[in-house]
Amino acid sequence: MNDRVSWTEDRRRELAARLVSGVEVSDATGCWVWQGAKTRGGYGKLTFHGRQLRASRAMGMLALCGMPSWEAPTRLQVCHHCDNPPCINPDHLFIGRPRDNMQDARSKGHLQDLPGSSAANAAKTHCPQGHALVGENLYQPPGRRHRQCRTCSAEASRRYRATKATRDAACGPL
Repeated sequence: MNDRVSWTEDRRRELAARLVSGVEVSDATGCWVWQGAKTRGGYGKLTFHGRQLRASRAMGMLALCGMPSWEAPTRLQVCHHCDNPPCINPDHLFIGRPRDNMQDARSKGHLQDLPGSSAANAAKTHCPQGHALVGENLYQPPGRRHRQCRTCSAEASRRYRATKATRDAACGPL
C-alpha cells in the first residue's frame, strides 16, 4: 500500500504523539494551544507524511472518530466549544456539520457583529449611500433574505442601461 496514505496503528500513535508534543496547556482555560505553524485564522497546521493538516481537525477526527482527517467526510467539521482556534484539546472539540458550527456560533452571539451577518443587515436603517431603508424604498426579493435599497437599485439599472446603449451604438448589439 502507498506509504503516504496507509493508516496503521503505528501511524495513529505517531500522529497523536506529534499533535500532543506540539501544544502548551493553558492552566486557565484547559486549552491545548498549538505552538507550531498557524493559518491566517489562527488554527494550527502541520505536515504529516506529505499531507497538510489542520491540527484541530486532525486531533478531532483522530480522538473523536478514530480516523485520519483526510479519510473523514468533508461535510463534517471539527468545531470548538472553547472558541479558541489554536486549541486541539479533544474535550474542547466536537464533530458537526457546517450548520451545527453556525448554530453554535450564533448561540454564543458571535454572528451578530459580523458585517455580513443577517442580524447586522437587519439592524441597518440606511443603505451605504445614506438612503433610508423603510417603506417604498425597501425591497426584499421574494424568497430571499437580503434587503435592497430601491433608489440604489434604480440608479444601478440606469447606469447599466446607459452603458449598454453606448456600447450597442458603438459596436452593435452583442
